[in-house]
Amino acid sequence: MVSIIVRSHNDGAILPRTLAGLATQTMRDFEVVVCDDRSTDDTAACFERSGLPCRFLPPPEGPYKPGVVLNRAVAAAKGDLIVFNNSDAVILNDDWLKNLIAPLQDPTVAATFANQLPRQDAWAVVRMDYLKAFGDGSVSKHWRHFFSLASSAGRRELFLEYPFSETLQYSEDIDWSYRMKQTGKKIVYVEDARVEHSHNYSFAELAKRFFNEGKADRVIFGESQSFGSFFATLIGGTLRDLVRLKKDWLFVIRYRFAQKYHYYRGTHAS
Repeated sequence: MVSIIVRSHNDGAILPRTLAGLATQTMRDFEVVVCDDRSTDDTAACFERSGLPCRFLPPPEGPYKPGVVLNRAVAAAKGDLIVFNNSDAVILNDDWLKNLIAPLQDPTVAATFANQLPRQDAWAVVRMDYLKAFGDGSVSKHWRHFFSLASSAGRRELFLEYPFSETLQYSEDIDWSYRMKQTGKKIVYVEDARVEHSHNYSFAELAKRFFNEGKADRVIFGESQSFGSFFATLIGGTLRDLVRLKKDWLFVIRYRFAQKYHYYRGTHAS
């Protein structure tokens, strides 16, 4: 059996589409483990109305810590295989589950992650980022490391042996998957397991996210970004984006600066 762990918080507007995608899967032997972070909308009712085999885990006491929630969910899961799918990651194909777990037949594979397609309302720069990071995988395979837990799968025994960090507030998935690669395990991108998932962050949200991702990356990779690297990625990347998009230049420049500068700040934060 497969345990599908769904984390949610006030996602009632989009959750029915995610659950509808689960309901049409060709593979049916699964349970849904719900980790809801005290939603105040009809999120819980959406799960109850879905007709899916759902089990609700109470949220842990205190502030939300992703590693704590994930480790408790894995411990409570009944399946030998664990699938994570955020409540706002809308499943797009009926073979999503079958395709996502197929590479786990290879014992050298620690985890897989799905193809995240941008939403229809995604800004052009956001759409470009998602298609570059996911797409056919030809770009991100050359990065130092890439993984996303938002729609992913792995073995329960491995998650129990190597739990998620409970101190990181961001990038706990990057930390876990990078540690797996250090043990010689593989992380596999599954292009034909497709979900719709993207965010149009405000500049304040963008600054907060990339600052904290930079801060986490310094812990994970043990280094701060140099000013030269920051400057090169900011100028080179922004110029390439302006050539590709050919519109909204001022917005693209502001967006890229917020990303790159606050990430740089984060890698130098104490």
